[in-house]
Amino acid sequence: MNSDSIQSLGDDPVIKLLDNRMKNIFRDLMMTNNLKTYQAIPTSLKTGRQACIDTSISETSIETFDLVFKNYAKTEFIAKGFAFYSNELAESSILAFKTINLVLAIYGRNIIDKLFIVTYHQST
Repeated sequence: MNSDSIQSLGDDPVIKLLDNRMKNIFRDLMMTNNLKTYQAIPTSLKTGRQACIDTSISETSIETFDLVFKNYAKTEFIAKGFAFYSNELAESSILAFKTINLVLAIYGRNIIDKLFIVTYHQST
């Protein structure tokens, strides 16, 4: 947060507590590895035709990464006391996650290489 935002929070301990919770939730979500239920690669592949068509499986039952991430984020926000805004916060957290991954995919090598070089020179 910039200094203007911090000054607008004032000395209210409840607002500071909620601000710290929000920061911690977003930090944890951006670095999370708790989405073990999501599998990008199927564990087995089946070939050939199915003997019968299962109509009980719909397209909405297929879990994508976005859906799993949003559900996990929503439960985290609800657990930390942000139940009223959990849908909007979960949506913004998936957008933040995707944005960070895109920036790292495009510029990551330049940023990370420079960080390692600077850190190495400071340690020697």
